[in-house]
Amino acid sequence: MAFRSQFTSVAVAVQSSVDTWASPSSSTDVFPCANVKLSKESILTENPEYLGTVDKPGDFVLGQKVSLTLSIPLRAPGGASPPSAGAFIPGRFLRAAGWTENIISTAIPAAPEALGSGSTTTAAKLGTSAAGTASLYKGLALTLSDNGTGYNRQMTVIRDYSAAKLATIAETLGGAPAANYQIPKQLAYQSGASGTPPVLSLSVWYDAVRYDLINMTVSGLKFNFPVSTRNSTEYPMMELTLDGDMYAFADQAAPLVGALGGIPTFKDGDFWIANNALGGSSFSVDMGIQVGYAPNPNKASGNDAAQITMTKRTASITLNHNLKATIDFEALALAQSQNALWAQYGYTAGNMVSFIIPNGRFAYANVDNGGEFISQTLDLLIDDSDKAINLIFPY
Repeated sequence: MAFRSQFTSVAVAVQSSVDTWASPSSSTDVFPCANVKLSKESILTENPEYLGTVDKPGDFVLGQKVSLTLSIPLRAPGGASPPSAGAFIPGRFLRAAGWTENIISTAIPAAPEALGSGSTTTAAKLGTSAAGTASLYKGLALTLSDNGTGYNRQMTVIRDYSAAKLATIAETLGGAPAANYQIPKQLAYQSGASGTPPVLSLSVWYDAVRYDLINMTVSGLKFNFPVSTRNSTEYPMMELTLDGDMYAFADQAAPLVGALGGIPTFKDGDFWIANNALGGSSFSVDMGIQVGYAPNPNKASGNDAAQITMTKRTASITLNHNLKATIDFEALALAQSQNALWAQYGYTAGNMVSFIIPNGRFAYANVDNGGEFISQTLDLLIDDSDKAINLIFPY
């Protein structure tokens, strides 16, 4: 009988160290994903030997390269509180890409607290319960009790935080906040973790066979946020490429992966560029990851496991064309000033997604009238190292 593509499963676990197989569980480490493609490429080199004939000998086979690509829908963890450290399976890939898993398990403060004076683009000084450490709360969700009605409308994100407890946000409020604030419970992934990222062990089942992959390093990471409309019913995805080595190959039936149900789509939320709420069709963020392999003759492959050696982060944005009076992208590109991109959607605690780039410089925008509506496409160039890109699931 032929193998069936629908019977594809993936499990992932974080290795304790390089070359140490983490043995992903077929029950607790599996997760729903899409577009799974395992690529195995032979490493060949030409045989230069002369054989006294026009027929050259075949190439030498020196090993193989293994890579895996997959897509993961951006779905919040659900539940009433953030999951424990390492439990959110898609977050394991982000940690392997050099992101920090930041779990705020208790709201700060435990009960909403009064704000100081502020403006429409800052949340003023936070109260006595907030720490006075610069950048501590950068890239985290913040609730302002007088910022609209409802859980999701009152939720915003801190773009910058000073030692004087001044929280700058990425939207322009209708009026200066003057009531209560709270940094809610949340699970946040923030780029720019210190130290060397962990490597991953993965098992990939294709119906009745299993491929085990070791020392898998994230070599490509991209976020896609299409706007969901009546004519375009897409949803946000995280796209990954991982490179590593083959560990084992065995006959084993693919395990069942439980469905997680619907996900929030990018609509009826917030989309702010340079503190302006703008319409558009999509944006994407490419981490621009580069990996390298240090040579090491003590290893079977002749090199150490892949390591991330550089990232070059860029956001690509497609907007409806705006009046110059609304936003002047020519002036912003000329000034090369730092501006934020913030997107947020979903309705309830544990099922919302918030994504912020606190600082980026605009390249010059292009104009496209090839569709029904005139659009502007432009790139946001990212310089920051610490908390430069943040994916947040508020509670």
